[in-house]
Amino acid sequence: MSDSTPSISSPTLQSGRRSDTRRLIFGLLSFAGRKLAATLLVLVGASLLLFVVLKAAPADTAKSLRLQSEPAILTETKAEPEISERSAAVEYFRWLGGVVVGQFGTSSALQRGRPAEDLIWPAAKSSFALLFTGLTISVAIALALALSKSHMPDSSGTRAIGAVVGLISSIPVFLFVYIFVAGGNRFISWGAQGGYWSIPEWFPLPVEAAFIPWFFAAFILALGDGGLIDLYQRFSGELKHSATGDHITGVMIMGLSMREVIARGFIPGAVSHISRRISFYFGSLVVLEAALGWPGLGYLAWRAAAERDMPVLLGAALVMAGLLKLASMSCDFIGFLADPRQRNRG
Repeated sequence: MSDSTPSISSPTLQSGRRSDTRRLIFGLLSFAGRKLAATLLVLVGASLLLFVVLKAAPADTAKSLRLQSEPAILTETKAEPEISERSAAVEYFRWLGGVVVGQFGTSSALQRGRPAEDLIWPAAKSSFALLFTGLTISVAIALALALSKSHMPDSSGTRAIGAVVGLISSIPVFLFVYIFVAGGNRFISWGAQGGYWSIPEWFPLPVEAAFIPWFFAAFILALGDGGLIDLYQRFSGELKHSATGDHITGVMIMGLSMREVIARGFIPGAVSHISRRISFYFGSLVVLEAALGWPGLGYLAWRAAAERDMPVLLGAALVMAGLLKLASMSCDFIGFLADPRQRNRG
C-alpha cells in the first residue's frame, strides 16, 4: 500500500505546481499591467501640468516657450496674435505624438535647432548611473548597519554608530557639495605643493567627466539629505519585526530556516521603503547636478528653465518622471515576488 502512494500523489503534486506557476504568471502580468497603466497616466499628467504652467507665463515669456523652434516673423503694422487654447492644445498633442516615437521637438535656446532628444538621452544616462550608484551605496551601508544592530541591539557601539550616521545624514546635499569642492581643491593643492602627489587631470573641482569626482558625487547622494539614516532605521525595524513576529513558529514548522524566514519577512518591507525614498533621492540628485554642473537631467532641466527652452525642459521633466517611476516599479516588482500575500491578493 505504501508503494502505491507516490503514483497517486505525484500527478496531484504536478498539477498543483502547474496551477501555482500559472497563478504566478497571471499575477505578474496583472501587477505589471496595473503599474504600467498608472505610470503612463502619471507621465501624461505631469507633462500636461508642466505644459499648462509654462503656457500660463506672461505673454512675452510665452512667445519664447514653443515646442518647436520657429523663425521669428517681425512686422511693424500687425501685432503677433495671442496663443489660443485650441492652438495650445494642438501643440501639446503634436508634441505628445512625437514623444511616442522618441522625439521631443527641437531646442529653442540651449542648442537652437538641435533635436531635444540629442540633449536629453545622454543626460538621462548620466543621471540614472549616478542615481543607481548612490542608491546602491546608501542601501548597502544601511543594510550593513542594520544587520550589525540586529546582532548587538543594546551595545553602546551600535548606539554610537547610529548617532554618527544620523549626524552625517542630516547634512544637506548642497552643503556636502560645498565641502567636497572647497575642501577637495584645498586638499589636492596642499598635497601637490608638499610633493605627495601630482595635480590630477580633473583638478580643480567641479569637473564634468572623471571617475573619482563622479564616485564622490555618488557618495554625497548616498549620505546627504537624511536618506541614509531613514533607510537604516527602517531596515532595523523590518529586521526586528521579521525575527520576532508571531509567524516565526508557524513558518519554521513548514521547514524553512531562520535565515529564510527573516529574508521573506524583511525583503517586502525593505523594498517598499526604498521605493518611497527614491523620489527624495531624485530631488537630491537634481540639487547635486545643478551644484556641480554635472551633465545630467537635473542640470539640463535647470539650464533649460533658465534659458526658457520649453522642448528641452518638458522632455527632461518627462524623462525624469519616467526614471522615477521605473525605479519605483522595480522595487515594487521585487516586493511582489518576495511577498506571497501580494501575489494572492493580485
